[in-house]
Amino acid sequence: MGVARLSVVVIGAVRDGRVLLIRREKSPYEGLWGLPGGKVEPGEEPRAAAARELFEETGLESAVEFRGGLVETLELPAETRVFDISVYGTSVTGEPRRGRLFGPAELDSDEIIPTDRLIISRILSAGGDYRAVVEERGGRYVIRNFMEAG
Repeated sequence: MGVARLSVVVIGAVRDGRVLLIRREKSPYEGLWGLPGGKVEPGEEPRAAAARELFEETGLESAVEFRGGLVETLELPAETRVFDISVYGTSVTGEPRRGRLFGPAELDSDEIIPTDRLIISRILSAGGDYRAVVEERGGRYVIRNFMEAG
């Protein structure tokens, strides 16, 4: 069984205590709301990838700051996928071309990707490095274990 390692970024864009989320258009989370983000291209710095993904997915340009890291390991029958996730935060001004701002009372919705709810609550509020073990259930990924790295 092989191991595939992917570097990805997510961006917690905040304004007035609300978090910017976008509606996902691709499987496995099609139709759910989630943090903007995506893959780090070969040779690209994660910070640059975060700024690029924020612009591509929302139309907003903003300086981003590193907030923490997350490692997700997904055990599949044919391979193990390890996702190195760099979490960036930023304060935004202006209106996004895509997405909307969610207030604290809205962030516990089943319409938000479960892993993103944890990232929002654990990393964006406290910072730090975390590790997660993720498993696939019915074509979706769920966190089986989420803990502070140490």
